Amino acid sequence: MILYDSNFKLLGASKATLELLGYPSFGTFTSKHSDISELFVQKDGFLKLTENHFITDILKEKYKFKDALIKTSYGTLVEVIVSVSEFYLGESGYEVDIVKKTMIQGDKKTHFEFKIQNLMEEENKKSNLPNVFVSEYKREIRNNNLKMSKVIADLDRLREEELQREIAKRDAEIQKLNAEIKETEEKIDEKWLESVARRLEIEVEELKGFLRNLVQGAKNEEENLHEAILLDDKERVREIASFLLDPIDTLGVKPLKNALESLENSTSETASENFRKYKSVLEDIDKIAVKRNEL
Repeated sequence: MILYDSNFKLLGASKATLELLGYPSFGTFTSKHSDISELFVQKDGFLKLTENHFITDILKEKYKFKDALIKTSYGTLVEVIVSVSEFYLGESGYEVDIVKKTMIQGDKKTHFEFKIQNLMEEENKKSNLPNVFVSEYKREIRNNNLKMSKVIADLDRLREEELQREIAKRDAEIQKLNAEIKETEEKIDEKWLESVARRLEIEVEELKGFLRNLVQGAKNEEENLHEAILLDDKERVREIASFLLDPIDTLGVKPLKNALESLENSTSETASENFRKYKSVLEDIDKIAVKRNEL
């Protein structure tokens, strides 16, 4: 018995099958071969390899088996019947069974009686054709199924752990990127000025003109805004903020927008501090626009 996963990856092989092929262990086999199909001898009348995996080709057969000629590690040719059935243990896979039919050594053949016709006639009476070669491996299959269940569970756990590590890594990268973006957006300097100009697809000189007009408009409303805050006139504060937010949003001046929104949501305890921060942002924008203008 040989087990494959749903992607035709070789998972394991029974001791009986390995002995038939001439290998002491599965590790020894995989150190020399990546797939059992590498042992198939291409000869008329036997299974021939195509662009498909041999499992796919055998599953297309009516009885899901095919005669094959295999070359063992001893150099001996063995005529076998290869059958395929599907199994499901948490994940789907394939079981490949190999039964010896004829031993061939050079030109001398020793035939073993193999009543395949009787088996076929018997199985034709059943609505669902089981694997006719599984009976001799029942105990071994049960043991291997238990092992496969553990292997699959371990693989699932490892995949989940790797996935969680990858998610944590991506989250950390995203948080770092967001922090860098936030810092870039809120720090008013020449890089900020250039990034805004690129986003708006305008020249820096044109942008700084818009910014000076924005600052001037904000300063014109500064006294009214301060008075409304002192009087706790929230409706008036909202009107002035709404008037100023339109050009701020158009230009995408996020630092000033954040300062204005904080001011709009101020309490009597935070109003003075938020107004000071708002004025500081206006001054920073004014300075960078004037500085660039003088260069």
